[in-house]
Parts: sequence; C-alpha cells; structure tokens
Amino acid sequence: TEKLLQDYAQFPETELASLLSGIAKHPSLFSEFPMVRKSLLKHMIGMWSSASSEAVRVSAFLSIHSFCKKYSKLLDSALKSMYQNYHNATRSLSSHNLGQA
Repeated sequence: TEKLLQDYAQFPETELASLLSGIAKHPSLFSEFPMVRKSLLKHMIGMWSSASSEAVRVSAFLSIHSFCKKYSKLLDSALKSMYQNYHNATRSLSSHNLGQA
C-alpha cells in the first residue's frame, strides 16, 4: 500500500479513491505497524493537499480522519502537517492561477 501511495499520480483516480476508502474503513489493519502508519499518513496528507481530483482529496481526508480517530497519537502531527501543506498551497495561490487551483 505504501509503495502504491508514493507514486499516486500515475494511477487512475477511481483506483486511488477506492484504495483510500478501504484504508478509511479498516485502519485497524495497520495497528501492528507504527512506522507504516506514520508513512501512510504522510502520503495521505500529501494526496489531500495536492491531488487534482476532488474524489481523491475527499477520500484522503476521510482516511486521515479515520486514522486519527483510531490512532489519537497521530492527531497532532497530522494537524500540523495538514496546516503546513495548506499554508504552502495558499501562499502559491494568486489571482493569476486562481482558476487552476
């Protein structure tokens, strides 16, 4: 799963959305793998902040939500990373590229 999420741009959005919804439904599958959980969360936050498809962004957000609900220790780092990604995305936004965002 982690390798698949590392290079998510090459996969169709329907496959990514279904993979993310599967992760959201079963976050307990990663209970024995804390390093994988952290890396997976990082990739899901990257998809949430930069995916061009709205379905992938929403699925990534719901997956992040279910992960943080199941593993509350990840909440602080997830919120910090999401804020940083949001801040970076809005800093690069201007009136010239507003329609492309």
